[in-house]
Amino acid sequence: MESSIRPVINWILLAETSLPPGWLDPPGFLAEAEQAVYQSFRFEVRRREWALGRLAAKKLIQQARLQPAVGAVLEPVCIEPDWGETGEELRAIAVLPAADQGPRVQTLAGSAWRDLDGSLSISHSHGRAFCAFAPGCEARTGRSFSGRSFSGRSFSGRSFSAGIGADIEKIEPRSAEYVQNYLHPQETFWLQQTARLQSGVMLKTLLWSIKEAALKSIRRGLALDPRAPVCLPELEALQAGGWHLARVAWDAHFTGGESFPDLAGWWRRLDDDILTIMGPI
Repeated sequence: MESSIRPVINWILLAETSLPPGWLDPPGFLAEAEQAVYQSFRFEVRRREWALGRLAAKKLIQQARLQPAVGAVLEPVCIEPDWGETGEELRAIAVLPAADQGPRVQTLAGSAWRDLDGSLSISHSHGRAFCAFAPGCEARTGRSFSGRSFSGRSFSGRSFSAGIGADIEKIEPRSAEYVQNYLHPQETFWLQQTARLQSGVMLKTLLWSIKEAALKSIRRGLALDPRAPVCLPELEALQAGGWHLARVAWDAHFTGGESFPDLAGWWRRLDDDILTIMGPI
């Protein structure tokens, strides 16, 4: 099966413990506007987390722009960081919040900052930063689609913005309340049927990671009921390594009547983490 996502998507994973000395102490790679955001965080742990995410994003963008142009690929492309770059080079890239709450990437051209075409997403977990970037792919905007909910009720919604959504989650236990409050009934049934084939801890983490990436893709995050995105990963993929396809539909009963584009993307297990990338079909 081929994915419906057409742009080349690059990704990077940085762990704070694996950085060469001096990159976060202090973070000299931040642009002036980013420094203001960095200083606004009250707690040091939050500042370091935010800075690590920006470092990963800048390394990813810098290297992705040097990659040769190719056609559609079947899975995301890993980018290895080049530690020969200087802080000055990375200060010419700024990653700041956009109006839709997704990351906005700008590059310095002479004395002027210009928006960079591309869709970026950043995720943090336990001292690691995971980023995905699709060069030349703008966030998709427009009126939310009209259609029918799972129950057959017709609906239409307001405007939406959708781009790349990335998430990293550590595989760890999740409570019965998590299943009740965050999983769609179809996902709960899928979990019950599938738990005999794979650890329930891993499956719950997988579902949550796909949901997080989906909600970030439509730029809503947890402002939207997490039961709204419905994802049922393919069973045969659970036993294999590498990247696997994921798809998300939306149940309007949990979106307040709004509709959103179906999403497609990939997920993979990497050591004790689940990595997920989602985007509009």
